Amino acid sequence: MRNIGLRSPFIRLSTFSLATAGLLSLAIAPAQAALIRSRIADYQTCANGLLAAGISQADAASSCAASLYPTDLSHCVVNIKNETSIAANDALTGCRRVRRPVELATCVTQIDNLTTGSEPLGVLDYCRRSLLPTRYSACVVGLSQEVDSPVAELLQTCIAAGTRPRNVLPNFIPASQDALTPLTTPIAPPTDIQVAPTAPLDGQTAPTTPLTTPPATDGTPAPTTP
Repeated sequence: MRNIGLRSPFIRLSTFSLATAGLLSLAIAPAQAALIRSRIADYQTCANGLLAAGISQADAASSCAASLYPTDLSHCVVNIKNETSIAANDALTGCRRVRRPVELATCVTQIDNLTTGSEPLGVLDYCRRSLLPTRYSACVVGLSQEVDSPVAELLQTCIAAGTRPRNVLPNFIPASQDALTPLTTPIAPPTDIQVAPTAPLDGQTAPTTPLTTPPATDGTPAPTTP
């Protein structure tokens, strides 16, 4: 009796699938290991930076654990602490409350270093409130070079400019309302139209009763047609 086990197409297909899966697992495993090492390094770098800036171990651990991008958080705190007079704990409070901590640090350091008379904690609060911190700092710094106004006033001016007007034209009508607005005034249908009498049939005379009854003028009700 011949041994046909190894010659079966199903067995050959299973053997090929197992070999392919083994090769893929060998290729994916190093990539997963590298990703895990990278994530570990992110949290380690975050904790190291915060501790070096003077943050307590408990605050550093909780802050790094709650951050989606730990290295960005530590970069924000370290930059603000080193480039301005803001304390590390105040910087950490601001950096934890924004979605772009690196841009926040850029915003604070630029305004603090490139303007005169700014209050650091106020700058930190305004940069934190801006949705685009780097653009906001460019607004404040750029205006301060040409406009003779206090920095506190420019901070408010640039933060208020974040809301853009929707109606840019005086007679602007949204498309949704334009379709509902009639172009001309509709003409009311006339109310005094009279219908011509029909021709009499053979052997009959045309009616002599008027088609419409004239309105009464003396306060008495109008007679009705029999």
